[in-house]
Amino acid sequence: MIYLDNCATTKPRDEVIETMVSALREGYANPSSLHSFGLKIEKEISTARKKIADSFGADENEIYFTSGGTESSNIAIQGFIKKNIKRHKKVITTKLEHSSVLFQLRKMKELGIELVEVGVDVNGIVDETELLNAIDEDTFLVSLFHVNNEIGSVNPVKELISKIKK
Repeated sequence: MIYLDNCATTKPRDEVIETMVSALREGYANPSSLHSFGLKIEKEISTARKKIADSFGADENEIYFTSGGTESSNIAIQGFIKKNIKRHKKVITTKLEHSSVLFQLRKMKELGIELVEVGVDVNGIVDETELLNAIDEDTFLVSLFHVNNEIGSVNPVKELISKIKK
């Protein structure tokens, strides 16, 4: 079988599957509990968090475990908008952004944000001119996918971030 949807979900490596099965069978204690079983699991989670943080050059307190991409995006978007909405009102994304992101951003319009959805070219790449022209002093968030999970288009995020900051 050939699987071509790796941008959405990728088959885990065998060692990941083995670790997950072991955790489900043997490490199921509540890590917030004060009993020894819970404390052991809390320590294992802390060790995993440190390994992940180290691999990204991040601090441990910057690593959060979620159920997946949708939950992660929602937490980040909701938190960032609610933190900044008193000072700024404009958010920019693309018309081709992931549906979970678009849903959250469109819902945030109820809080008073102005949402600008810029277009993409025939290859699904953000229209750079339209994006940069949409940015003004009231813009506080630009949400762009790096790789589109449906069509595989790749936005030049590194270059765009530099231009957006200017």
